[in-house]
Amino acid sequence: MTIDEKTFFIEGTINICRHLEIEAAMFACPKNCQPGDGLYLQYYDNEFDALRVVAKATEEGGSKVDGLVPLSPEGKELIMAFTTLFSEADLSEALIYNRPETDPICCSMLNFHGAAADDSLLLGIKDTMFGSITLHAYGHDRFSEEHARYFSLLRDPFRIAVSNAIHY
Repeated sequence: MTIDEKTFFIEGTINICRHLEIEAAMFACPKNCQPGDGLYLQYYDNEFDALRVVAKATEEGGSKVDGLVPLSPEGKELIMAFTTLFSEADLSEALIYNRPETDPICCSMLNFHGAAADDSLLLGIKDTMFGSITLHAYGHDRFSEEHARYFSLLRDPFRIAVSNAIHY
């Protein structure tokens, strides 16, 4: 990486947290250390038994979205497992899926976004799984452990941005 972790965190926090609109905060996410092509915010919608995508950011800008991503039965089981794991552990590391075709949730997201790989941060509020910020990249094997470490530094700034968007 061309930037140290402390500088990345400080610049990322300032850029993300200065916006009340979540789509603007997502668009302000530092791009210099991430090989992503799109950033998405989604959460599990119990009423529809699906993932609800609420915002996205690409190099063109950020926008609000209201899309439902249907999940396979395996994807629903995985969401429930994530929710349990999230409430029992500190998931501060980003999860890397360089071969998303092997994961049921990623397969559903691939159909919705048309992306080839994703790097995901889980955001939690009050011990429940609120949702995830997902960084997508076209192609395979675009994300490394170093990318995940840097992306994980933005977990708390994104939690603040999501909280701001909910309250304002």
